[in-house]
Amino acid sequence: GFGALTWVKEKNDPALIEKIEKMDAQAVLWAAERQRNACCAGAVAAAISAARGLGANRGALTRYSTSFDSRPTEPEPMSFVGYAGLLLGR
Repeated sequence: GFGALTWVKEKNDPALIEKIEKMDAQAVLWAAERQRNACCAGAVAAAISAARGLGANRGALTRYSTSFDSRPTEPEPMSFVGYAGLLLGR
């Protein structure tokens, strides 16, 4: 129910976003595998690695939301995904 939504928005997703902001590709892969809090974590890790190669050293969150924010569903069964936009730079 709504407890899951709160947990995802306040704990699970922010933990992964923090790893992206720190540009820690290994931590992104580790978290996604163990906590199942990301789709395409390999693509995120590759983007971080490429950005580092171009001189980037930090990420900045530009926007975060969930599919529930734009299209709420009934509490049971609740189904949603999170979206985060980050800029990687110096």
